[in-house]
Amino acid sequence: MVRLGILNPLPLKWRSRCHLDAREARARRPVFTIETLGALKGDLHFLTGQDSASSFSKWKNPSRLKSLATWWYGSRPGSKSIPPAHFRKITGRFPDISSTEIRSKLALGQDCSRDLNGTVYAYINKRNLYGKNFLSKISRALSPSRYTHTLNVASLAESLARRWGADPEKARLAGLLHDIGRRYKPNELARFARRRRFHVPERETILRLDPMLLHAYASADIAEHEFGVSDKAVLRAIKCHTLGDANLHLLDKILYVADASSIDRSHETAAHTRHLAFTDLDAALKRCVSEKLVHALTREAWLHPLTVSLWNSLARL
Repeated sequence: MVRLGILNPLPLKWRSRCHLDAREARARRPVFTIETLGALKGDLHFLTGQDSASSFSKWKNPSRLKSLATWWYGSRPGSKSIPPAHFRKITGRFPDISSTEIRSKLALGQDCSRDLNGTVYAYINKRNLYGKNFLSKISRALSPSRYTHTLNVASLAESLARRWGADPEKARLAGLLHDIGRRYKPNELARFARRRRFHVPERETILRLDPMLLHAYASADIAEHEFGVSDKAVLRAIKCHTLGDANLHLLDKILYVADASSIDRSHETAAHTRHLAFTDLDAALKRCVSEKLVHALTREAWLHPLTVSLWNSLARL
């Protein structure tokens, strides 16, 4: 993609002076910048974006790294980050484009044609890079409306994670897979739950009254065994997003609220809950659980002990 988007469009006189070093890609493992610069020779200049430059203190061995090159950054209009003093600013105008935002948009199936070189964008789409293979598999498994809901939940969960200091990529992944268990009809889900031996309080009662209450457990199981998700926090958040738990972790809360208040939710309080979630996540969570309980009680539905214990833990706050 570097070759397609940067080297190939250059005039020949400049392209002949450029070299693409692929040692990091060939390593097939995470490679730290200090390793690469340590292996290169000559008068080195390192160019990066403003946001990346501002995180320099978090790079591996920044004090040593600082001495290995002359450091430059390009400033984009939308960035408020401040790079360290040893970075020099490149003069000129740069587009207000964030690579982090582009990766997020690609992972959520959003159009990036205005953000990326056309040849690069075509290459990404052809090879299903940046999570597009996930989206293709998810979209085939779910109904169109459920797939739309999935994308909305993943987007909101990612935004809430950025607001509250959780991992945005984990939140987005949990959102994308939180309802994958709904590919099953109730009778199919019941068979799946018994076959996989889900350890859920009152499992047989759930299977008798409403098997779809176990779709979160099925989603976590599918995420792990079919999509290769190994992160325990992601799997736990998926598992807890329906019945809940008395001791929800931060990622659990984010997914629970995102699922209950995503932009496709039609109930009249959803928009207010979304807004509240960015100022007081616990208050938004309490509202979501309260509304779920009220809805169940108006239908005289059975309440699962985990949902009751979640409400009781919130009521004590």
